[in-house]
Amino acid sequence: MTLQEPSKHAATLQNKPKLLRILAIETAGPGCSVALYINGETSFLEENAQNKHTANLLPMVNKLLAKSGFKLNELDAVAVDAGPGSFTGLRIGAGVAQGLAYAANLPVINISSLQAMALKADAKYVAVALDARMQEIYFAGYKKVKADELEVIYKPCLIKPETIELDPRLSWQLVGNGWQEYKDKYQKIEISNYGQNFGIMPHAREAARLAVINYWSRQKAEMAQPVYLRSAV
Repeated sequence: MTLQEPSKHAATLQNKPKLLRILAIETAGPGCSVALYINGETSFLEENAQNKHTANLLPMVNKLLAKSGFKLNELDAVAVDAGPGSFTGLRIGAGVAQGLAYAANLPVINISSLQAMALKADAKYVAVALDARMQEIYFAGYKKVKADELEVIYKPCLIKPETIELDPRLSWQLVGNGWQEYKDKYQKIEISNYGQNFGIMPHAREAARLAVINYWSRQKAEMAQPVYLRSAV
């Protein structure tokens, strides 16, 4: 994959290495995954056992690094799926990302779980709905400008399914479990009229791809911070 950067950030990339090595961590969903982007190639491990992030995450990271032949301090950054998503999962992911980044003196890159889901879709216009429980969804809409570049049409938000509207002039693909979980509650749109891929969920593989094109946004380790959207449960 060719490294890409948004043109408006070109002035900030003077110190960007020609080739990147990025570890990505995803814990926004019920399972977890880790991915390693090494100079254009991405490998990953995933664990679908629900709510076992604490037990699984570090062993997965260690296994992936060992297989790659690289040490943590030989990487360029740690990317973390900052959410929105599972409160507990996001806290664990951010904590692990901070710890790894501190230990190896690496920057962190926060990635949106909704963008990662949209990136996996095979359509130009993607509407993402991730189940947020409590009869609500995390929702966002994107346009794929390039293979790994997204333009925001609807900003990420926490919203009731019955209030969702989509621009009827665009051919949307609906991705994420929120569409299926609340399929009887969408009052303003008919979801059967659109392309569907409800099985798409956040994954470290797409988080790693986004981290490459968002390398300019790297920050200090302590800035690995979850995005909850909901202020209280």
